[in-house]
Amino acid sequence: MALELAAVDQTLIDRILEQKDVEQESDLGILSALTIKRYARAVGETNPVYLDSRYARALGFGDIISPPNLPVSVMDWTEGSPNDELRQDGTEPGVTLPGVPSSGYRLMGGGEDMTFIKPIVAGQHLTLTVALSEATLRDSRSGPMAVVKLRRRYFADGDLALEAIQTILVR
Repeated sequence: MALELAAVDQTLIDRILEQKDVEQESDLGILSALTIKRYARAVGETNPVYLDSRYARALGFGDIISPPNLPVSVMDWTEGSPNDELRQDGTEPGVTLPGVPSSGYRLMGGGEDMTFIKPIVAGQHLTLTVALSEATLRDSRSGPMAVVKLRRRYFADGDLALEAIQTILVR
């Protein structure tokens, strides 16, 4: 049975834009050296600054540093739900994007632009703010589509370390 989709129109854009610049903050906790090493290994990273504490310290860091794209690669910083409680697309049922409806639409990633401000060192406390920054209506070959941009800002021990603009396509 096909999922009935809601209309993508200016009314949707206006509803989404009601959340423009409203920040949601999340406490991501301490980024451990083990998490950094596991991520580096998983993506095939061999640079010792991500794997060897002595090497990283010799370069002036307090410990190993995170590969720059690790924070944005994590979809959910919690332990997660059992498989049978996840949505059909594999995401957590309670996870929503600011201003973006959580049901009745198809969501697809449309790219991400990242600005790396400073390295994140193992043992630092991470927080994340997410805010809707833009929503526009566009025509496509298969009908109208909303293009939504979210601003994600990652802070390490209170200092901005990474800013990412994530584009979400809503159909």
